[in-house]
Amino acid sequence: MVFDANEKLSRRSFLTRNAALIGFSATAGSGLLAAPANAAGHDEWMTPEPDEAAAGALNFKTWSGYDAGNVTGPFSEEWGVPIDISLFTDNPAAFNEIKGGKSEFYDLASFDMAWVPRLAKAGLIRKLDLETWKTLAWDHYIDQFRLENYKFAQLNENMQFDSDGDLYGLPQRFGVVSAYANTERVPEDVWSTSYDWVWNPGKDYNIGLLDRMFWTIQLIMLWCNIDPYKVHTEEELGTVREETIKLFQNAKALFSNAPQVNQALLHEEIDVCFEGDNFINGPLRQDGHLQFRTIVPARANPEFPKAPNNAGGTTWVETMVVVDNSKLHPATYDYLVYMQKPSTAYELSWPDKGPAVLVPHKEPWERWSEEQRVILEADYMQTMIESSRWYEGVPDLDKFNSIWEEAKQHIGEKHAEAKIFPVRSFG
Repeated sequence: MVFDANEKLSRRSFLTRNAALIGFSATAGSGLLAAPANAAGHDEWMTPEPDEAAAGALNFKTWSGYDAGNVTGPFSEEWGVPIDISLFTDNPAAFNEIKGGKSEFYDLASFDMAWVPRLAKAGLIRKLDLETWKTLAWDHYIDQFRLENYKFAQLNENMQFDSDGDLYGLPQRFGVVSAYANTERVPEDVWSTSYDWVWNPGKDYNIGLLDRMFWTIQLIMLWCNIDPYKVHTEEELGTVREETIKLFQNAKALFSNAPQVNQALLHEEIDVCFEGDNFINGPLRQDGHLQFRTIVPARANPEFPKAPNNAGGTTWVETMVVVDNSKLHPATYDYLVYMQKPSTAYELSWPDKGPAVLVPHKEPWERWSEEQRVILEADYMQTMIESSRWYEGVPDLDKFNSIWEEAKQHIGEKHAEAKIFPVRSFG
């Protein structure tokens, strides 16, 4: 069966025909795929159908910003399908929720890319056809996210990232986890080289810690020149324990969520948040406080100048996946296409509620004003990524829970005044 290049393809007919075409193209020649791919542009591919609106709300597990009206509104208005957003702030907790039975509730989810292999291995998400989504997604990305440069959405048969593997998700937003500081109080010549001033403070900078073990422990391992993305030895765990306690001793306060730490920075109770990223400091910069900047040193530790694990941060990429729901909403793939439209990506980068965050789509990068680029730290992002490692997941993350809890007992031992802020939601 051959596509009619002039036919307007509905979601349903495209999915069923695409499988047949992929098998046929091996003998018919590569030119056959060109016609349907071109025909299957964003608008041609998406066609509202009566059963989609009749199916009620589409359920999407994701992060703040995806729930903004300027993001979900246009789709809901045209399709008659409400987008029911369930927000989360913790990859492990969201993974456990879906694995614990909610795979039959959610249609789409957006995880940091390191969790895609775990979701796939657990049979919780569906494969995507690479040739189809190359046209609908990958061809619209900036160079760092082109297929030839980015492997963190494809998995081989061992469920490991592989640029020749099967496609399981689509990049949607990204940034770098490191730290962020009041650069009026912590100048660039202090932080740009390494994190030595955090572990060995020679000046009176007040350091705040964010109670997110799974991110901070990666930076601690980079400081120790230990690869975060492998199984760790007892000796390595001992080193991480020692350095984690030192970090907590140097800190003035431990915060349980982003609003708390941002308020502390605004009131100059602390000068730096470790760890932090462009996602967390986005609201501060959107409010005009441009002195709060994501800081990514050239390396973590000056003692290991050429070590590959000695990076200044971790690059994360929120990746949209289709949940393997036996009663998948009929508009699921339409919404996935909609989220990949360059115009939608622009709205997501600058939501009417939630943080402004970088996206991998080329069009928003061309549309942002100079003010938006400054707020988003867009022109600084290349440097941050070059000084960072891509987040691949800590396979033995649970081993670090006891280290983290022990270190909490040492908060602020080098400060006259220190406190742990009570746990609250990000609300």
